Amino acid sequence: KNGAEYDLGDLSYTCGRRTDAVKLWAMWKYYGRSGLGARVDQKVDELECFVGEVRKRRNTFALACRPWPFNVNFFYFPPRIREVLEQR
Repeated sequence: KNGAEYDLGDLSYTCGRRTDAVKLWAMWKYYGRSGLGARVDQKVDELECFVGEVRKRRNTFALACRPWPFNVNFFYFPPRIREVLEQR
């Protein structure tokens, strides 16, 4: 593996599917079904709000693709790039 000496993920107990499954189980036990559902609904609302903010700032940001479950991919245009885009 190229750059393995810099990859700390292999040494961390917080990385990996098994650990993620345990964290999900613990959240489910703590919040319960309705509490976990409410948290997911809140995150969906926050995602829609964030996408709206990105769309409002079209001269500074652009969506790279349509938002998908909980991912928003976007581009940031620094001032020098904005100047070039405005000249076109």
